[in-house]
Amino acid sequence: MKRISESEQFTGYLPSATAAQCNGGEAPQLTVEPLLPPPAAINWKRSAIAMFQHWWQRRKTVKILRALNSDQLKDIGLSRNDIDKL
Repeated sequence: MKRISESEQFTGYLPSATAAQCNGGEAPQLTVEPLLPPPAAINWKRSAIAMFQHWWQRRKTVKILRALNSDQLKDIGLSRNDIDKL
């Protein structure tokens, strides 16, 4: 098992090649690539956040409309049945 030195442990980078893969086992010339989540993971998170924000805004709107009386709803062109359709 390979030991990871403290300097490599918390850098957030991984080498992209091993000694066996480079130059037939000679000293490797390593390149580092940042550890980034795949684009699909980022899009999934953004989508989940957007869906939550939409749900939260709808919930607040319905709560406010339900607090209005029938006359106030009629003034803005809505009825109690319309609230559930939002």
